[in-house]
Amino acid sequence: MNLCVFGGTFDPPHNGHLRIADAVQKEFAFDRILFVPAFIPPHKTNQTCSAPEHRLAMLKLAIAGYPHFVVSDIEIKRQGVSFTVDTLREIQAEWKIAKPETFLLIGGDSLTEFHTWREPENILSLANVIVACRPGFDAGSVASEILSHVQFASTPLTDISSSEIRLCVRNGEPIDELVPPTVREYIREKNLYKIK
Repeated sequence: MNLCVFGGTFDPPHNGHLRIADAVQKEFAFDRILFVPAFIPPHKTNQTCSAPEHRLAMLKLAIAGYPHFVVSDIEIKRQGVSFTVDTLREIQAEWKIAKPETFLLIGGDSLTEFHTWREPENILSLANVIVACRPGFDAGSVASEILSHVQFASTPLTDISSSEIRLCVRNGEPIDELVPPTVREYIREKNLYKIK
């Protein structure tokens, strides 16, 4: 069982997330891509995110139709700040796998901050790190000792961000091209991202 962990805030999950995960799954022939929404992302402790249950529900809607995609609520159930190193240990215990079968998918923006994560060296010892780059990524900004431990995926360069989508919703602009229709409807029904 080759399992690729894809963590994030997913507020909301969007077509960019799905395209990248789909490309990575096909490139590396993963048995599963495990989407893990954070309870409280460590780098966003001073920001307000949508309630975890909304983000979890939107992810489940977004991945419908992708047989290799699954969603885990492991960080939401654990609560508190979501640290990747803790999540990897829990997932490996739950799925009964070790490093050869454990992969971690992160974005290029996360790679530039990777040295600030909790126990980055232990993350590298627990999982094979795969990096999906967005437009504008500069590998020169990453320490060579980290670069030597990661693989770069041949993913489509997708310049969609969740913050852009939230802004569009606030401004009453369409998001049809940015999120799956089911996610768009959920956002509308739950009145998410509107100015309170």
